Amino acid sequence: MLKRIKISFWPVLVTLTAFILLCKLGFWQLQRADEKREWLLSFGTEQLATQDDLFNPVDAKSSELLNGQNTVITGQVLSQYMMLLDNRVHQGQPGYKVLAPVLSSKYNQSILVDFGWLKAPNNRSELPTFNLPSEVELHGVIKSTQLQQFVLENPPLTDQWPQRIQSINMVFEHDWQPKIVPLIVYANNEQVQGLVQTYKPVVMMPEKHEAYALQWFLLAFASLVIFVFASRVKPDSQDSN
Repeated sequence: MLKRIKISFWPVLVTLTAFILLCKLGFWQLQRADEKREWLLSFGTEQLATQDDLFNPVDAKSSELLNGQNTVITGQVLSQYMMLLDNRVHQGQPGYKVLAPVLSSKYNQSILVDFGWLKAPNNRSELPTFNLPSEVELHGVIKSTQLQQFVLENPPLTDQWPQRIQSINMVFEHDWQPKIVPLIVYANNEQVQGLVQTYKPVVMMPEKHEAYALQWFLLAFASLVIFVFASRVKPDSQDSN
C-alpha cells in the first residue's frame, strides 16, 4: 500500500530554509578551502624579496605581492622594544612569541620580526627573559596581508619594556620613531638559538574545510529526507477500496 505525501506550508518553509542555509554553509567552506589553497601557494614561492622591496613598496598592491616571499634582513635588533605575544601554545605548553623591530640604518625604518616561541614561566605575573642579538642577518618569510587579529581588548602599547601584548594590531597602531613597515617577517628556525618558529601560514588546511563542506551538504540532504518521511501519510481506507 503506497503512502501519500501531505504537503503543508510551515514544514515546507522550515525545510527549504534549513536546506538553503546548510547549502550556503557548504559552499562557504568550499570557498574557504580555495582561499587557503591560494594562500598556501603564495607561501610556497621561492622568490626572494629585497630590502628595497620591503622598505620602498611602490603601492599597496606591491606590498601585498610580498606576502609569502622569502627575504633576508640585515640590521640592528631594537631589543629594548621587545614584545611578548601572549597565549601561544607549543607542544601543549603555554608561551609567548618574541617580537622586536629590526632597524635598517640604510632606510632608517624598522621591520617587525617574529623571532620564535619562548616558554612562559609558571607564575603568570612573571615575564620570561631572553637576550636577543644586537645585530642580525636574518632569513625569514614575509606576511604582508591579513595582519589584523580579532581580540576582545586591544590596549595601546605602554612605555614599559619588555611588555606582554595580545595581538600585533597594537604594534602597527603605535607611533614608532623611526617608522615601522606594516608587515611582519617570521624568522626561519634556528635563526636565534633558544627560540623555535611555530608560525604556520594557515591553521586549518583546505582538506579540513572540504570535509566540513561535505558534512553541511549531507545535512542539507538529510533535511529533505526527513521532510519526505515526516510528510508521508497512510491512505484512507476508502481510498484503498
